[in-house]
Amino acid sequence: MMRGRTIEGVRLDLAANVLDSLLDAGTIERALMLGWDVRELVGLQRAKPHDHPMRAGLVYSLRPSDSVPSIHDAGCAIAIAGGNVRHIWRRAPLPSDGSICLPWEVRT
Repeated sequence: MMRGRTIEGVRLDLAANVLDSLLDAGTIERALMLGWDVRELVGLQRAKPHDHPMRAGLVYSLRPSDSVPSIHDAGCAIAIAGGNVRHIWRRAPLPSDGSICLPWEVRT
């Protein structure tokens, strides 16, 4: 559903590639089993910038070669490709106002 779609300023093709790699690694399944909401994984802000790093889902914080070696109910570790640098991506409560939505719900 993300491929072939266009949202100004958002690289959905890269996000779809990252999503594929997370699916292949079992990361998405583990996140869902831990109670993550789909919007925490692929969600976008309804307002611009849609892929704001503090609001958008995990796939928008990763580059195609990055990996997620560990995932927990509070967040995950992101291993940056090409080095041994990791950073923590923390889950934040989803706002109840509907401002975070799935990519196919964004109106451009």
